[in-house]
Amino acid sequence: MAIRIEGTVEKTSVEDSDEYFNSRPFKNQIGSMISKQSTTIANKEILLAKERELLDQYTEENIKRPDWWGGYIIKPKSVEFWQGQSNRLHDRILFRRPMPDENIDNIFVHTGENGCVYERLSP
Repeated sequence: MAIRIEGTVEKTSVEDSDEYFNSRPFKNQIGSMISKQSTTIANKEILLAKERELLDQYTEENIKRPDWWGGYIIKPKSVEFWQGQSNRLHDRILFRRPMPDENIDNIFVHTGENGCVYERLSP
């Protein structure tokens, strides 16, 4: 199974990043400060030692969001689900917003939910 999303990506604002960081449990905030996501580490003990250090250093009242920590908003234009088949007649379903004045015939293009349409694509 594969999923392909096409659209735009925007970095969240400082205010939104602060709000989300502050809504998280204290230990999750500490974990966020430790983890440089997807970087290679020698062992888990490095993370646990840093956690102990930061738990001694911070309280729930004085912890702040690291400058490098934030999020992204994906605004999809289309989402395709692809599932491979052994006979190479793969299943491909594309969800998207309808074009202005598009004829939704429910044969090729079907009405979906939340204003979307979907269609089956040839492999």
